[in-house]
Amino acid sequence: MKKLFLTLYTLTGWLIIGIIVLSISLFFVVESPSTVLSLVKTSLKEQGIYYGEIEGGLLSGFVLKDVNYQDKVKAKEVRLKVDLKQLENRVLYIDNVIVDNVEVEQNFLASFIDINSTEDVNKSSEKVDLPFDRVIVNNADISLHNTRYQTYYVDDAKLHIDKLDTDMEEKHKGKVTFFLKSNITQLNLHAEFKNKTYKLHAN
Repeated sequence: MKKLFLTLYTLTGWLIIGIIVLSISLFFVVESPSTVLSLVKTSLKEQGIYYGEIEGGLLSGFVLKDVNYQDKVKAKEVRLKVDLKQLENRVLYIDNVIVDNVEVEQNFLASFIDINSTEDVNKSSEKVDLPFDRVIVNNADISLHNTRYQTYYVDDAKLHIDKLDTDMEEKHKGKVTFFLKSNITQLNLHAEFKNKTYKLHAN
């Protein structure tokens, strides 16, 4: 059970990082994005990322539908709205992010987890040069389904993040709701945290 929870925790963390990377990649998408979107779509294709449709822009929020990364990670829909003005203060402010019906291919997930679990501690502590020092996620909803890892099978998992504020080092605060339905257990977890202090309620 603990290993399953940690696996989902790791995967969710990387999904959030992926959304942050995606938002930076789409930094120059504005309200009339037809030409820029074409260039972005070409760039994403070069990375093996395909999608059926894209709407909107970063100022109003955008939607990617039927996202597919090399048939290894799929999502029915990705919604993202970022406050670009906050980047002037080196703050990545994600007003809203929704990643709906994520499905991860079994072998890819196993390889991904194995690689990250065996990383050298020094490498994992290396600081990456990012254009921001603080990340704020006002609202995030991520759902995962039909995903298998070893003997674990996740029918449905839903993560809700409310007012996450982190410097990605020592200061963190926010609220999290996590629902899990798997072949091992069913879990409904509510958590509130500030730095190293946590309040948990599960049933």
